[in-house]
Amino acid sequence: MAIILVVDDDEDIHQLATLALAADGHQVLTAQDGLSALALIATQPPDLILLDRRLPGEPGDAILAALRANPATATTPVIFLTALRQSEQVAAGLSLGADDYLAKPFDLEELQARVAARLLRARETQALRQQIAAASDQAQRDPLTGLANRRGLLAALQQADANATSVGILALDVDALKTVNDRFGYLAGDAFLIALAERLRAVAGPARCLARTGGDEFVVVIATRSDEPLQQLAEQIRAAIAGAPFTIAGSQVPASISIGCAFAPPGQAVATLEAADRALYRAKAGGKNRIAF
Repeated sequence: MAIILVVDDDEDIHQLATLALAADGHQVLTAQDGLSALALIATQPPDLILLDRRLPGEPGDAILAALRANPATATTPVIFLTALRQSEQVAAGLSLGADDYLAKPFDLEELQARVAARLLRARETQALRQQIAAASDQAQRDPLTGLANRRGLLAALQQADANATSVGILALDVDALKTVNDRFGYLAGDAFLIALAERLRAVAGPARCLARTGGDEFVVVIATRSDEPLQQLAEQIRAAIAGAPFTIAGSQVPASISIGCAFAPPGQAVATLEAADRALYRAKAGGKNRIAF
């Protein structure tokens, strides 16, 4: 069942459309003019709109323009109802963003068929959008840990730059992965990375961007206006990793992490990632399990 809004100043059109569409199981809403229709749409968004081009007050063309300018209704199917049968008039209506047209007086079976076809196309389009969004998200995810990958990290930093947001960047390197792989094997190493990612999530929280950018390399990005919250989070992460061993293949394995920190003023997030990497190299050169700026 779909919610269909009929916008027409002719009560006979309301009755005929309601009769035909309700027979197909749809819920039918009606409005006499464009402004009433927009108010109704704001409270009860329809799945499809039948819109008369010649309405009292604001014409149908103006209402359609308002619908297409609103993100909430930009893709809602709209079928123009019109007594104008000339091909140039029909083409003009479609060029404004209508999905279809139906000449008045209309045949009820044709109305049902056109509505069914537009609803089907809308569902198929929505499913395709969801598939594309899922594929895009998957392309930006590390399949092992579920964190963002380097592509997802760069997308987050680019968004921060676009929004002129100042951020803090932590570049992390696990000090113990090679030991785990050599001692227990690569499957155990994968389990270790998954457990480590979960510990990072617990400390950093859901509001921060976490990414795995390499085998044992991670990045955390936080929105901040100063170095202080960055320093605090870096120490919390370092302590959380070093403070309790990881259970690997039934053994308790201690681990530590080296962290490089860098603050990015508005518009400099992508450029500052390299500075965080350089700070990480200084932390590792200083003896590991350290934080460097």
